[in-house]
Amino acid sequence: MCLLALLASLPAAGQLTDSYTYGNRPIDKLPKSHYARPEDETDWAEPPLPSDHGLALHPKDLFRIGEGGLERLCVVEAWAPETTGQGAGYGLSLVERPDGVRWQTSPDWLGPNRRMRPYWLPVGSGGRQYLELAGPGGRGGMPAAAAAECDLADGAPEALIEAEPATSPHEADAGLALLSSDELLAVRGETLRLRVAVRPDDLTSGVSASLQPPHLRVAVRPDDLTSEVSASLQPPHLAPRTLARRPVHGMRALRLDTARWPGSPCELTVQVRAGDDILAERRLRVHLLEALPQIAFGARYADLRYTLPVTDGDTQRSWDDLWGGSGKRDVVVSFPGSDARFVFWRGASYVGCWALPEAWLTYEWLEAEPYFYGAVDCVEPIMDKDCRYSRAEIVASTPARTVVKWSYALMDFEQKIIRDEHAEEIFTFYPDGIGTRLLRGSYRSGWHETQEFIVINRPGRRPSQALDPQAITFLSPSGERQAPVWPKPGFSLDGWPQVISIVRLGNGPFPFMVTPDAPSQVKVWADPHLDKPDLFNCYPHWPVTRGMLTSWLTDPADFARPTHCNLANLVSAPIRDTPDEKDFVWLIGVSAEEQQALDAARCWLKPGRIEPLEGLASAEYRQVERAYVLRPADGARALRFTLVPDDGAPIVNPAFVIEGWEGPADLRMAGAESVTHGRERGKLVVSIEGRVRQRTEVEVG
Repeated sequence: MCLLALLASLPAAGQLTDSYTYGNRPIDKLPKSHYARPEDETDWAEPPLPSDHGLALHPKDLFRIGEGGLERLCVVEAWAPETTGQGAGYGLSLVERPDGVRWQTSPDWLGPNRRMRPYWLPVGSGGRQYLELAGPGGRGGMPAAAAAECDLADGAPEALIEAEPATSPHEADAGLALLSSDELLAVRGETLRLRVAVRPDDLTSGVSASLQPPHLRVAVRPDDLTSEVSASLQPPHLAPRTLARRPVHGMRALRLDTARWPGSPCELTVQVRAGDDILAERRLRVHLLEALPQIAFGARYADLRYTLPVTDGDTQRSWDDLWGGSGKRDVVVSFPGSDARFVFWRGASYVGCWALPEAWLTYEWLEAEPYFYGAVDCVEPIMDKDCRYSRAEIVASTPARTVVKWSYALMDFEQKIIRDEHAEEIFTFYPDGIGTRLLRGSYRSGWHETQEFIVINRPGRRPSQALDPQAITFLSPSGERQAPVWPKPGFSLDGWPQVISIVRLGNGPFPFMVTPDAPSQVKVWADPHLDKPDLFNCYPHWPVTRGMLTSWLTDPADFARPTHCNLANLVSAPIRDTPDEKDFVWLIGVSAEEQQALDAARCWLKPGRIEPLEGLASAEYRQVERAYVLRPADGARALRFTLVPDDGAPIVNPAFVIEGWEGPADLRMAGAESVTHGRERGKLVVSIEGRVRQRTEVEVG
């Protein structure tokens, strides 16, 4: 992300006025980062609280299908006097007249200053609704309460249709990238799952689904007693399949079998009807594969296609028009058994990203000061839309590990390289989905940024549909934990020696990152807390889109194309600093559970030691490779050494790089569940799946 997007069009300082705007936003309303601070610390800019209790509800124009039917994303803002235990004795309820309580929770986050939490609240039938805060007592012992009137049905759709494949192949395995919310990927014969929700005031309806072109359609005539949910398939001689014969009340789960569908892609239209009225319609494109791709661990070159038109200034262009005949290829790192791929894609200027089912995530890149030294707009590799200088190269790929190099120049909007600054990043991955990011920046002075958690949203989706509101979990190596919640996250990492950051993206695996030292700065992107279409700050100018200056997203229609949002920066010191170059390193990966990331971090930060026994001249642990590097003695035909873990930090999935080793690749270690090896330019690389809790002897050869 660019440093303070408002810099994109600031005039000279003497020209600033109170009425100056950037785009359509007043300058003081622009998104900005601030230093992280605890939630109980009052913002100096906040006005005094008008009372000792307060409650406000801020609905978003975003809906989903929940367990009880149609739900709306809302931000609850509240405060209450300090209690014994945060929020002790308070209750938060959504009441609808005359039905009574529709939803309730215990707000353990309450405090004496303005705090915010998002909730998905049930959409009512249009009756009077109240959000009520009831508590144990206020000043003078009087009952404490606050209420906010609301109408969650205002602006809500009459019905909603959601679809997802039962077990989907990864888009990158099918040669696709950033599929939109209206596109599905499935293997022929797989059952697609549909979910339909209807507002409480439209409880009797039917649902029909048909493949296009509509050679055969099924008339659905629901009445107060019966309705049909059916699908008509092509070719037209196939009979319609009836999926249900009951009215849709609240929420229904439906299924469609793809076994006899026509060729790929299939255009599927799903409608929710009440009599002759169409309450909702969803057009889905289903990409069908004849078989599930067989994927092995490693890196490969690929051609990942984007299927929607690309916005280029005031025009729309096809992917083939932009890239056909360019000869440029993408790089995909695959991890069998995982929903994660690490992708270097042209549509994102080859920025390394975790490609996950719900969204993508990147740890950022090297960025320089915007609008300095003749630059127009931000100075970063994502300005290189044609990948003139940005390129990804597979350095090595064996069953033991994969190494990919991404190199780029720091360019502005006009494609100028500013101050001849450039960077090179080396990504090293092992079969367990964990590796390192090594950044070497070639620059001398000035402000530069090297890390930021950035989520790339699929076309048609907002970040709140992929990210948990508790978007990042921060852990210290000793187990301390901070879990800030957007849109107004509060946390502090002061005094932590290192930080493990886990991004709560989708249902997992979750991307994580470990700093090698204490961050010198921790900044969070959240302002403005409420004045935006989503819980998170969003931007429409990258990826894919061209011809747009760094822009703040205010129009929800911009979510129809790819967007991105930023979460936080953890600024680390370089591990090597010369007048012309700076090196930075992080441990990165994906994990299903917090403990997995914590264990990987501990043994990366405290890798223990190697005690030579036979044939070993030297040994060291290299953080940049996440591996023990061994140098055999001259003439050694076998190696033997003891691996000694650090106290409290078992060694998990160790890797060994044996330089100049031409001997047998046979490695034996007690407790090893599996051993893989590969050769890289005179090196033997061995990756082990297993856990070392005590002194363990290792033999090679």
